[in-house]
Amino acid sequence: MSEKNYETSELKELKDVLQTFTEFVWEMEEYLPEFYHFFDAMRQNIEIFLRVGEEDEEQIHEILERDWEKAHAPLVGVQCYDFKEHIRRRKQELVFILRIF
Repeated sequence: MSEKNYETSELKELKDVLQTFTEFVWEMEEYLPEFYHFFDAMRQNIEIFLRVGEEDEEQIHEILERDWEKAHAPLVGVQCYDFKEHIRRRKQELVFILRIF
């Protein structure tokens, strides 16, 4: 397999993972955290790159690195997000709703 095909397959896999992750956050949150937008931008940039058939892989990697760094910004990045707390809160909301009925 040529290096370009390997790179393209990696990008497709990354796009799929980003799609799954952004859908998870979208469904879980009433207000989207700031990092969500950068991960979604990464997914969209990969999609554009693949559809256009661009061959400058260095450029897409620079764009993805830029968005990755922004998604990990101090205080608002994904590393500061408490997924357990948000899942616990959603479970409490569900229990409350079920008690009403």
